[in-house]
Formats: sequence, C-alpha cells, structure tokens
Amino acid sequence: MAENKKTGAAATKGKLRSEAIAHFYGISVAKDRARAKKLCIEAAELGDEVAIAQCAYQGWGTERNFEKALEICRRCAAEGDCTAAVMLGRAYLYGSGVVKNYKKAVGWFRKAAHRGDLVGTFNLGICYDDGIGVVKDHGKAAQCFQKAADAGNS
Repeated sequence: MAENKKTGAAATKGKLRSEAIAHFYGISVAKDRARAKKLCIEAAELGDEVAIAQCAYQGWGTERNFEKALEICRRCAAEGDCTAAVMLGRAYLYGSGVVKNYKKAVGWFRKAAHRGDLVGTFNLGICYDDGIGVVKDHGKAAQCFQKAADAGNS
C-alpha cells in the first residue's frame, strides 16, 4: 500500500511539472506563464526537485537563487532528467548564474534531445538555425524542428 502512495505522489509531481512546462512554453496549450508558475510551485511543494530548481531559478514562491537551481539541475541532469538538462542549456545560453557558454548550452540541449525531449530538441534546432555554439546548419535545424513538432511542440 505504501508503494502505491509513493508511486501516486511521484505521478502527481510529474504531471504537475509536465503541465507547468506545457504552459511555460505553450506546448499543445496556450502559453500561460502565470499558470506555469502556479503548477511549478505546487510540484515543488510536493518535493519535485526539478520544480524546486525551476522555482529557485525563476524566483517563483522563493528568492531567486541561480546557484541552488543549477546545483539541483546538474545532479538531476546527470541522473537523466531532461528538464534539468534543458534548464542548464538555457542557463549557459543566456549566462544566467553561469558564464555564458554556447558550446555547453548546445551540449545540454543535445543530451535532452537525444533522450527524446521535445523542448531540448527545439532549442537544439534554434542553435543550428542561428549558428549558436555550432556551425549554422539549416538542414539539421529543420530536422530538429520537425522532430519537436511531431512530438507536440507546434
């Protein structure tokens, strides 16, 4: 019985985080940052580590703390979490809490994309399309955009 409760709580956290991401980026729903914030805070309150990192990164329901957010993301991305990898990619892309480094940004987006993450795939496509951290390649960009669109990021 305890295992079912644990599995249910994990599913709830995962569902909240997935919905928050969908609303944050406008994936299959209208972009709604206020809704994304609310859902992310709910997931964080249930103990979702990546949601906790996202809240710290954005300053949602807590003080903005890039160091804490990126520490959590590094650990979670190393364990295979795609959302954490995308967050690290965006941090390096924009220089948020780290020194801007386009090659590292691409590396994190690529890791998420290779795991099938549509946001990572889309971001990798942008990098190829604009030549950010990689040689500009519109063919590879188009492939990334198509994969992301096929997965629901239209």
